[in-house]
Amino acid sequence: SNSWHILDGYSQGLRDAIESGDGLFVNAAGNSWLDMDINTDYPTSYDLDIMLTVAATDHNDNLVNENNWGSNYGLTTVDVGAPGLSVYSTEPSNSYGFKSGTSMACPHVAGIAALVLSRNPNLHWTELKEIIMLSVDPVEDLDGRCITGGRVNAHTALLEAGAPWFR
Repeated sequence: SNSWHILDGYSQGLRDAIESGDGLFVNAAGNSWLDMDINTDYPTSYDLDIMLTVAATDHNDNLVNENNWGSNYGLTTVDVGAPGLSVYSTEPSNSYGFKSGTSMACPHVAGIAALVLSRNPNLHWTELKEIIMLSVDPVEDLDGRCITGGRVNAHTALLEAGAPWFR
């Protein structure tokens, strides 16, 4: 689960490191309300199959667009949406609070990946990515703003993985 970005900071070394990995690289799309198909933000702008890039959605399944920020998007660069507004999460000093952004959406997808792998640990990252992308719920506001046009669905992903408790 990757939640950091470097605007206009292309690094061949970073690109090579991500590409040489042997697991799915789940990546937060960023929070600048930019179309990543025409703007650069790394690692999102690396065109790598091993990456699954995540936009943030709100409780109405809309792409998050708040007063001072919004989720990045891109029909060819961002793969899926996931909940990313007012997510209850950990904070420093052993406390909890509500956080928002693609850094909150990205771990939802990493968690789904872990659930799917717990069912079938032999999946290659290409199969894992395909399961997550095929199991999304279509969302009108994501249509044309990400590759799948949908928000992740853990239940459907587990069904795709063949989890025995759902048979």
